[in-house]
Amino acid sequence: MPSRPATASPLPTGTRLGRWRPVIVAVGLVVLAVFLIGGDEGFYRLVDRRRELRQLEARVDTLAAQNDSLKQVLWRLENDLDYVEKVAREEYGMSRQGEHVYRLYSPQSEAPADRK
Repeated sequence: MPSRPATASPLPTGTRLGRWRPVIVAVGLVVLAVFLIGGDEGFYRLVDRRRELRQLEARVDTLAAQNDSLKQVLWRLENDLDYVEKVAREEYGMSRQGEHVYRLYSPQSEAPADRK
């Protein structure tokens, strides 16, 4: 029985696989392109979604900090009478009976419309 030469390729060039190889490569490239840019689940869309997720997480952190600050202010308004008095004086210009409140305006800001 004659043996095959050691340098012979396992599949001759004229076989079915040899003729279909360019088609298989082309289909593979098309599948890869669809994966990269295709639809809602494409790679670029995934990257964009991850960037958006990071932005939203940062926004959540900012809002959580604001929420904590507002909870602290609320607690102080409910439980700290000195703080309530301070807010009433500074924010609303209130005073105790017999006190006079003088408002000073900086040169850059205008006086209120009723004071002109």
